[in-house]
Amino acid sequence: MIEVHVTNALLATSLRHTQTFRVVDFVNGLVAPAFLFCAGYAAAAGQHSLARDAKRTGVLVALGYLLHSSALLRADWPGFFQADVLQIMGISLMGVSAVGRLARKRAAVAWAMLAAASLLLAPASRSLDSARWAAALRPYLTDAVPSQFPLLPWAGFVFGGAAAARIPPRSLAPVGGVALGVAGVASLLMHAASSPEAYRASPSVALTRLAIVALLAGVLARAEAVSMALSDTVTATLSRRSLLVYFVHIAIVYGTHPASLRSLVGPKLGWEACALVWIAVTAAMTALAAKMPRVKLY
Repeated sequence: MIEVHVTNALLATSLRHTQTFRVVDFVNGLVAPAFLFCAGYAAAAGQHSLARDAKRTGVLVALGYLLHSSALLRADWPGFFQADVLQIMGISLMGVSAVGRLARKRAAVAWAMLAAASLLLAPASRSLDSARWAAALRPYLTDAVPSQFPLLPWAGFVFGGAAAARIPPRSLAPVGGVALGVAGVASLLMHAASSPEAYRASPSVALTRLAIVALLAGVLARAEAVSMALSDTVTATLSRRSLLVYFVHIAIVYGTHPASLRSLVGPKLGWEACALVWIAVTAAMTALAAKMPRVKLY
């Protein structure tokens, strides 16, 4: 996640048309789906009260808008109201909670159906006429205004993670592999029948990402079962403070305020310099995660 934002903010524009960047960009495209998938997985695996889940939604949505608060200084209302990953995560997790209580034993099926619906309906939502909608609502459902993370298809990764939590860890990798095969065939058919723009917006691309993330989650679950040493890695330290790390590193690297690295440096660095910045920010976030007392926001 840190590498993605460092690359997006600082890599020189001239390097973004190379084959190396295409490979890196594809891998980076898995990070947000994985972030949302893990959130859904954790929510479905744990049992919490509805009040706590509602509070969690409020905190995540509020933090998402707080990251865009500098837009208010410029009276940039579309910039402030754009949907970001934290808002989508919060709203989707509330959906996971509600469906889990309503469907109970059939919750996994319901979550899987919601994941599929989120991916399939995404192209239709992009063309909705939102002219009469409230400014705060538009970014969640349409491409008519700038939005990094509209609710569709991104909520699908949260619901997909929730459904995956009901699959035994030893079976998650095979399920992800089968899903990846289905997505691959659908993606090839879509690519052959559509324009590049339509292909990128197609559900098959989102399904491919979801399948890859599920496959990787299954592989890592098996690896952790073999060696619990994975629980003591830097990644584990960061993951235990994932919300703190996300919020702070976004503000430092990718923020729209004048003091962010994106504002101070801009897209001018080569691969080596980007790698050094990535390592430095990761080291700083690891130290922060290790030393910061645990603050219970919800």
